[in-house]
Amino acid sequence: MGSDESLKIFIINKALLCSASEYCRRRFAPESKYKKEAIILNSFEPLVFEIFLQWVSNPAPRMAYDPDGLPQEPWLSNAATTWLLGKKLQCSNEFDKYALSQFIQNCAFMAFGPWELIEKEATKGSLCRFSDHWVVWNHRLAGPEPNEYSGLRAVRKTFTVPVRDPRTYDIEHWYSECGKYMRPNCLHDPVTRLEKSEEAKRPKPIPPAEWGLSTELRREVCLTADFVDHRS
Repeated sequence: MGSDESLKIFIINKALLCSASEYCRRRFAPESKYKKEAIILNSFEPLVFEIFLQWVSNPAPRMAYDPDGLPQEPWLSNAATTWLLGKKLQCSNEFDKYALSQFIQNCAFMAFGPWELIEKEATKGSLCRFSDHWVVWNHRLAGPEPNEYSGLRAVRKTFTVPVRDPRTYDIEHWYSECGKYMRPNCLHDPVTRLEKSEEAKRPKPIPPAEWGLSTELRREVCLTADFVDHRS
């Protein structure tokens, strides 16, 4: 793991690693020609792999976004690359969601946001979707002046779609079909949920009186019945 200056060798339980990584399961499968070789991940720093191993040893559920939460290391500096490592190792959705939830919690405090890295390396998937929404939302807030988001692919959508703070969405949004689109009108959006809840509480309007042929026919039926009743 790491560059020449930060090279670190990890000796770990193969079964434990394979339990969390589809890439490792294939790599160390009996029929694999690589089964006795080490896995070399020079593009990731050792700390990123340590974060992954900590989760593998003690899996934690994804976090709920806390607007009052404070940034925390090592996630503040490594959330994006940890998510990318998970993709490289083809980890389960549980790790993907955990890494994404940490990114969502810390992204507002990243002094030099990894948005360009994400556009380059995370060309699809949950982090890409969240990042695009975040870039559009913040670029709109920043206004037309040059800012850290200028030049990114996602900013082209800034003035064509309505976007709210993407941190408030349910994390499942980024794994659902609706997460592909920048329209806050699905039930993963708390604002939409509230609007639909309030709409359900409103009394149903009384339909207006009907006029026309059907009304006249009903009127004739009533008059005829009344006439027959009086004769009897």
